[in-house]
Amino acid sequence: MIFDPNPLFYKMGLHVTDHKKDSDKIIICNEGSTRSSKTWDTIHLIYAYCDANRGKGKELYIFRDTLTNCKDYTLKEFNNCFRAMGINYLIKNPQKPEINLLGNMLYFRGLIEEEKAEAAPSDFIFCNEMLDIDSYSMVAGWLMRCREIFIADWNPKFTDHWAYSFEKRPNCLFTHSTYKNNKHLQESVIKDIEGYDPDNPINVENGTADEYRHKVYALGLRASPEGLVFRDITWVTDLPEDTEFQSYGIDFGETNETAIVENRLKIIDGKFFHLYSRRLYYASTETSDQVIEAVKALGITKHVWCDNNKPGWIADMRRAGIQAFPTKKFPGSREFWISTIKRCNIHIVRDADYKKEAENFRYRVVDGRQLSETIKKYDHLWSACGYSVVGDFRQHMPFI
Repeated sequence: MIFDPNPLFYKMGLHVTDHKKDSDKIIICNEGSTRSSKTWDTIHLIYAYCDANRGKGKELYIFRDTLTNCKDYTLKEFNNCFRAMGINYLIKNPQKPEINLLGNMLYFRGLIEEEKAEAAPSDFIFCNEMLDIDSYSMVAGWLMRCREIFIADWNPKFTDHWAYSFEKRPNCLFTHSTYKNNKHLQESVIKDIEGYDPDNPINVENGTADEYRHKVYALGLRASPEGLVFRDITWVTDLPEDTEFQSYGIDFGETNETAIVENRLKIIDGKFFHLYSRRLYYASTETSDQVIEAVKALGITKHVWCDNNKPGWIADMRRAGIQAFPTKKFPGSREFWISTIKRCNIHIVRDADYKKEAENFRYRVVDGRQLSETIKKYDHLWSACGYSVVGDFRQHMPFI
């Protein structure tokens, strides 16, 4: 067997050894750049833990935000690392993967899928890419029932996240590493990472310079993408029932995605406006028939506000019995629905597509100066949301 981890493995191992007899469970958080070997060093530690507990039936849970991501990314990292180490193993139940490692069980799971079930007792938990996990409540039950070791890792792609609070815990080892701490990294990968450096004129000339990616993925520093349109978002599990108003919006797409959202508005004391939005549909549609089929499959019976760039599609929807109305566009209408949404407390039902747009819908930034112009990308769900808000909710908002 080839066992040649990086220094982070030994730092974690020493922390585990020094605190093994403590009454508190061991918590380790590894923050850093891409390819810093955070995950592989944790996999090495998991192997060492199983080796020290051969045949004891220890239960180890390996989490990511969704089961799909856990299988497609985290399990793949385990497979690659185990092969490099020369370890033979068998994956049971590919739908919810399990590995018997030296008489101990590794369970690969998605926290979103497990959220409605009671957390199971465990001996060891590893949360891969914990910044993709939206709330502490998704982790809290599992952490409480974990008997020995809890480890999490991430690239610091946000400036604010609940995971950062672990840094304040006295029983937590909080580490920072970069790709430079990975002695096994190929030179070609190093060149790609260093290609983000905006201070290198060659990178600027080649078009690879990116200040945000350089901070997060090369230096391992916390940052937010420049010019994010909506920064203050609360992610929720579902739409509340106690809302006063409901509305639907559609942004048409052919090569891009057609987005359909449901919005709800809750008004408190006549002056606090809470907007709730949920993705209902997000896929490219080449014909109006596909949109009609999607709307009917969703069971939408109320009127729906639509992108007015497809008057023919709207006419087809009406002939099909759908109450479709074109949104009113005018000079500055895009800025109008953006500013209207911003005046609300924004609550989005947790969704990978909405999260992708929230983290990438940006204002254009030129020479470090943010313009009022938004980049027309990653805005399909937001556009559908905006059409609905100004179409139905504006009459209830005195600030409009």
